[in-house]
Amino acid sequence: MYKYTSLALQNCFSRKSAWSALFKNNSSLDTSLSKCATDVVDGVAKVPQELIDRGVSEWQDYLVGYFIDKKLPFRMVRDVLTKSWKIKGSFNMTTDDEIFYFKFQQQDDKKTILEQGPVFIAGRLFVLKQWTQELEMNKHKLLTLPIWVKIYGNSLRCFGTKQVLAMLQAYLVNLFSATKPLVVGKG
Repeated sequence: MYKYTSLALQNCFSRKSAWSALFKNNSSLDTSLSKCATDVVDGVAKVPQELIDRGVSEWQDYLVGYFIDKKLPFRMVRDVLTKSWKIKGSFNMTTDDEIFYFKFQQQDDKKTILEQGPVFIAGRLFVLKQWTQELEMNKHKLLTLPIWVKIYGNSLRCFGTKQVLAMLQAYLVNLFSATKPLVVGKG
């Protein structure tokens, strides 16, 4: 049997108050609305640039996550990430049709998670990226996938950007052209 500690929740279940009683004492929930001047051009409301900039500044601290294949349930994703991420603070998570949004309490945690790269959840690849306006506008066309490669046994001379790209290119060409042998010329 659960013991309800929230008075609002107890009142809701006792059927003596409205459903809205659940949210009356929640100070983090801002439900206030204010009038916003907009111009209507050809039947379309034009949002003032100031409001767009404000929205961008609020969302730029978020990470977004998405599955390459079928999306998994919210609770499952939240529970797996909560257990697997070793972070100092906490995070808030929300979702829409295709994308999960993450806001971290501490910037170091956000940086750590981004550096860890993609995660497998129930055998499905879950990709994490920094939120951008472009990603938001094209979220139905998520076509890029970061590739994380670990290279072992190479000399430090080979770890410049050009050297690593040359090694990867040679490897990928060899990998994707299995029917054609890789020919390396002199020079």
